[in-house]
Amino acid sequence: IKKHDPHSIIREKLHGSKLLVNKEEMEIGDILKVELEFYYKGGPMVADLFLAVRHPDGVIRFLPNNEEYAVPFRAYIEFREEQVPLRFKVLKQFLDSATTGDYLICAALFERDSNPNLLSNCYWSARKTVKLKEK
Repeated sequence: IKKHDPHSIIREKLHGSKLLVNKEEMEIGDILKVELEFYYKGGPMVADLFLAVRHPDGVIRFLPNNEEYAVPFRAYIEFREEQVPLRFKVLKQFLDSATTGDYLICAALFERDSNPNLLSNCYWSARKTVKLKEK
């Protein structure tokens, strides 16, 4: 049984959007550069962007301020076909107190002012794993 996808048209309009990281293996002290590149075809749309990091111990922190709960990285982003690609860059340094292991970088666009805990509100998402090791 196929379920109805309320945002399938918007997902198609975001085709080609991506999450990029500068390295998939890093050492403590290195700086992780995360880039989000959005391509959009269609009439103007507004969405909220969430960016989170799941640490090796399972703890999830939301950027830009390492919050424990889901807060938008950027709220009310306006998407217009004539403004693509729309790019966001984030730098995160792995400090000496960082735990070695796999970090999962997650990015998602959600319907403006919607509940980010409901997948049905998600327009687009991507993730990358970064392995942190000792120097």
